[in-house]
Amino acid sequence: MEGAQSEFVQSLARYPGFFAGRGSGKTRSFVVKLFAKVQANPGCLGMITEPGWDGVRKYLMPTIRELFGEVEGLVRYWREKDAELHFPGMGGAIVFVRPASEPDKCKGPNLDFAAMDEVAVDNQYEAFRNLQGALRGKKTKHQQIWVTSTPHDLKPWIKSIWVDHISPTSQQPFSYPENYPIFRMGTLDNPHTSDEYKQDLIDSWGNSRYARQELYGEFITVGGLAFSEFSRDVHVKEPPSGTEFVREVTGYDYGSTSPTALITIKQDRSNHLWVTDEFYQRNTTEQEWIEWAGEHNLSQITSDPSLSQEECRRLSRMYSIRVRPAKSKRFDARYKFWASKLSVGPFGPGLFISPSCRNLINEIENLAFKQPKGREVHVDEWAAGVQDHAYDAGAYAGMEFETGGKWMPVKVNL
Repeated sequence: MEGAQSEFVQSLARYPGFFAGRGSGKTRSFVVKLFAKVQANPGCLGMITEPGWDGVRKYLMPTIRELFGEVEGLVRYWREKDAELHFPGMGGAIVFVRPASEPDKCKGPNLDFAAMDEVAVDNQYEAFRNLQGALRGKKTKHQQIWVTSTPHDLKPWIKSIWVDHISPTSQQPFSYPENYPIFRMGTLDNPHTSDEYKQDLIDSWGNSRYARQELYGEFITVGGLAFSEFSRDVHVKEPPSGTEFVREVTGYDYGSTSPTALITIKQDRSNHLWVTDEFYQRNTTEQEWIEWAGEHNLSQITSDPSLSQEECRRLSRMYSIRVRPAKSKRFDARYKFWASKLSVGPFGPGLFISPSCRNLINEIENLAFKQPKGREVHVDEWAAGVQDHAYDAGAYAGMEFETGGKWMPVKVNL
């Protein structure tokens, strides 16, 4: 094993995650780390999960037999009745095997470690939380839960934990983000596949969302996507040199420990909208975003309607910036604005986003509707773990272009 595989197997962090494309040795890494953990901690008690029982039979056990078949006398591979791996030659260590699709089965014993294979299949967040609560064993020096997954169809809660280091439940930053290292490997990184095979995939998939996930290991949500038409190739661009803008609105979504976001949208003479600037910062102070507003010569802001009239008047008086609540905070109103403007018609979309607005682009790409297991998606609620602060700020600004708000036109030459 080399590179990300080796680093993942050797990691002693509390929650390491290995996210690799198909054919990148993900299951092998999972199994090697399992055996290394048991060997280093005789008599330990662990639990590993697959999305369902089918994965145990088709992927997990065949990989164990392929890599460690010669130690048949040390490992009693599969006890159908108890669903356990026994290691009699390693201090009597026991590893429970459970389906993550049944999260209640991840409760119970005091575990020294746990591991979740293909953690992005369905919604395994409840199983992960149950395993966290069970990590109370005393027989290992480094208690761990490690996870593996293909980049395809990563769930928002996974990105929230291992990329953003934010709790999907409380939306608060983790106190120890170093506990959640991420090890990534794309299909193209595998030295054991031919160049012809790799080039065939590049030719077939191009720069699609699927290719960015599978070939390059990017974190792009697919399941329940809110804006499946969004494409960086189509929607992300700077306005042409000399574009004349006739109107400008900045939306404001305030946060305390969650990010504060300001998004500026400008309208050109052809009625196209251009998102030109963003402010996006967690744990920000009022003075910091006000300074940004001053640097960008903002004179008018439309805010989250939750901001009181009294607070709007205070900000207006103190900083000489006209602040008023947005027309609506309704979920459907915000979604309608973005869906209508990002929709690609015969003449293209109605809105473009500057490449400098990285947080807004990331949110638009990854917003996904909540989809309970076995049910249809909730079109009025986001999946756990998604971020929507820049999205909300942009919606508050954008709705002004639809509702006829009386904003003073501005002329800006770029």
